Amino acid sequence: YFREDLFQYCGEDRRPPYRWLLLGPARSGSTIHIDPLATSAWNAVIKGRKLWALFPPGTPKAIVKPQAWMDRKDREAIDWFLYHLPGIRQTTPPHLRPLQCVTY
Repeated sequence: YFREDLFQYCGEDRRPPYRWLLLGPARSGSTIHIDPLATSAWNAVIKGRKLWALFPPGTPKAIVKPQAWMDRKDREAIDWFLYHLPGIRQTTPPHLRPLQCVTY
């Protein structure tokens, strides 16, 4: 279910980008983010799997992207899942822990 598409009222020529095709090799991914313009998307995995960490609305940025993480030069998505996420699970109050799921 998606709410009404309000961008339809601005016309196709003024509509912001809303169609993407992303491909990546094994162990690739994106860093924690909110989709552009808070858009919604359908996601499909053709081969492999995709790991998700979905945080509750209002989770403080200091939990999701602490300064120690932001200061690193090698902020690859896989490193976040391997090294930062386990600490979140151990030290964050239960109501702020992310929901984890896998898309196959």
